[in-house]
Amino acid sequence: MRSPKDLEGKKVGVRAYTVTTGVWVRGILATEYGVDLDKITWVVVDEEHVQEYRKPANVMERPGANLAELLVKGELAAAIGVGKVDSPDIKPLIPDAAAAEVAWYKKTGIYPINHTIVLKDSLLRSEPSLAPRLFAGFEAAKAQVLKQLSSGAELPADAQALAARRSIVGDDPLPNGVERNRKALEAIIRFAHEQKILPRAVKPEQMFAANTLNLV
Repeated sequence: MRSPKDLEGKKVGVRAYTVTTGVWVRGILATEYGVDLDKITWVVVDEEHVQEYRKPANVMERPGANLAELLVKGELAAAIGVGKVDSPDIKPLIPDAAAAEVAWYKKTGIYPINHTIVLKDSLLRSEPSLAPRLFAGFEAAKAQVLKQLSSGAELPADAQALAARRSIVGDDPLPNGVERNRKALEAIIRFAHEQKILPRAVKPEQMFAANTLNLV
């Protein structure tokens, strides 16, 4: 395995096909490295978050298997999200991943999103102020984090990672609001549609409560 294109025709492991990290990685492999995702057999070891979802034909299930062990045994050519594997035969496919991340962000302006909080439509109808209040709560919490990052005090590990990210994405490493995240939202929607996770593409505005669209 010398380049991402070498993944074609091989088996690649990921915890679940719809897990967000896998969607981003596959999307980047396709758009940046020209990898044909349909020529890869994706091996999943966990259940999908949405049980009704039906996986594409090129997804193989190995319930309960350990991705790192499958990698070491040679049953997988590569795996997503396994972390460091204690074997001299296993190496990162992209040697300087940190530099590649920075280059991709500078090229695309996409700052990947990895989690969402979902509200039922029935709750939004019965409590119209709920979504804006949640938004305000996150903004207030973020303000405390940004204050901590600028305090000069010794930071815990997760805060150190955020502080380091500021040199790449700017002073606010936790941007809120649809407009500030539009490129990332449009990218993850496109990737999910192309990877047969979403049956149809949607607009970012369709994913959020209408009374939060202009909040920043």
